[in-house]
Amino acid sequence: MRLRRSVVLLLVLSLVAAACDDFDDDFDDEGFSEEAFDEDDFDDDFDDDFDDDFDDDFDDASDDDDARLAGGSDGQVAELGAFGFSWVDCPMDVEVEIDVDCGVLTVPESRTGLSDDTIELAVAVLRTPAADPQDDPVVFLQGGPGGVSLAEHWSWQAEDWPDHPLLAQRDLILVDQRGTGYSVPTLACDDEREEPEDCHDRLVGEGIPIGAYSTPENAADLATLRLGLELDEWNLFGASYGTRLGLVLLRDHPEGVRSVALDGVYPPNAVPAYESYVVNALGAIDAIAAACAAQPACTEAYGDVEVLLAEALATVADDPGSPIDHIDLFDLMFEAMYDMDRVVDIPYALLAAIEGDVDAAIDVLEGEGGGIRPLTRPVAARSLDPGADSSGAFHAIECREEHPFTDLDRVEAAVDELAAAGVDALLLEALFSGVVQGPEFICPAWDTGVADVREQQPAVSDVPTLLLSGVFDPITPASLAQLAARDLTNATVAVAANLSHSTVLEDDCIDGVVAAFLDDPGIAPDVSCVAGLTAPGMTLP
Repeated sequence: MRLRRSVVLLLVLSLVAAACDDFDDDFDDEGFSEEAFDEDDFDDDFDDDFDDDFDDDFDDASDDDDARLAGGSDGQVAELGAFGFSWVDCPMDVEVEIDVDCGVLTVPESRTGLSDDTIELAVAVLRTPAADPQDDPVVFLQGGPGGVSLAEHWSWQAEDWPDHPLLAQRDLILVDQRGTGYSVPTLACDDEREEPEDCHDRLVGEGIPIGAYSTPENAADLATLRLGLELDEWNLFGASYGTRLGLVLLRDHPEGVRSVALDGVYPPNAVPAYESYVVNALGAIDAIAAACAAQPACTEAYGDVEVLLAEALATVADDPGSPIDHIDLFDLMFEAMYDMDRVVDIPYALLAAIEGDVDAAIDVLEGEGGGIRPLTRPVAARSLDPGADSSGAFHAIECREEHPFTDLDRVEAAVDELAAAGVDALLLEALFSGVVQGPEFICPAWDTGVADVREQQPAVSDVPTLLLSGVFDPITPASLAQLAARDLTNATVAVAANLSHSTVLEDDCIDGVVAAFLDDPGIAPDVSCVAGLTAPGMTLP
């Protein structure tokens, strides 16, 4: 039996159904640039697949009176349950030059009968240095799933606080989602010493109901946190998986949500997202190739980047002495595509591999240091350290909510079509291995249950929402922001031609858009600066 803090405050809430409107606005006027992002190359098939495969299920589900979900495999509406909140000393060393207060939120481990225990969620509030702060803070929804927030609080440090897009006028709330970071219990696996199935068996042996660690439960936790902090309103800011969590929170618990800003959009109605993994990655590779082709010096140094990639993959595949094979090389490149500082180095790294300096290619793609680490997309290596991402939380959510709906036969058929169209065979093999890893090699050993299809419903809302995407993003392309925006009547979509999976705190234009949006979300933000963003220069030999 795991130890729990006693509950200090009890409150039971009944949920209310959300009002829904449709949204069909044109996104070009809101900052989407056809020149920056050529969706004709790969978005049409993506959108058609979603329309054909899932619209019928969503239409049936949206007619159900129990459209709002609060967790559990049956998808039924549930109460938030009893909770308690108390302020405590911060569990981490504070590394920012502003005040930080920490607390613990105690919530039910399961609101659907999987457990009678409570769990503790670690919370930190970064206090704005503003003399007269606004009373509607921003809550940050971390990505992953399984990413940590408190241990990475230092990443919000700014040189000029008045220009910070989130903290200039408002407090910023960080939460270690259930099963992650300093929250108790943790679902962290020791990836250096444990196989995924061994981690699962250990967690189950500790009495943890894996199926309770889900997106609907995460969303209910956050709705409870707003009450625990006694906030009338707050603003949601989510990144990557946190954007899905934000949309589920908006769908299931919209009370008190003033505005929503999402960076690298991954909506619940994108399931099964892994079926689009291959085309999404190819779109990012196309963007790198196009950026190089538009720069004469890059073209002179590297030629066609897609040809360069195929040659690099063949070089390591054919060399028995290479420290990595073609799948390892692509995994490293895929990870590098998340980070613009490394995106610009990708052609340089591929040329190094071709010329036989594979160690240099590894160093460049990893950004710092050498050596190969275990790669489990879309999150990096983890350990039992509360500062490391939780692979158990990652598997619990992915194996419950994504992979049961991934049809590998459909993915393989799509790969065969791409091969017939001339896409490099080694590249397709590497891409397919990224899809198959979860459903075939990890999830069969993870007893998570299967999410009800109603959890895949979109968020339908008139709450002002800002959806941000980067052209070089290999995992959450702009087409997913468009998909989410269809059901958000006050949505603005902005696509940055110079960015990838993260856009906030990466570019002054985007930061200004976010700051203006938070200032007055009732007015559509001016995104005209986004049209002026251009692809960065590629690193030359």
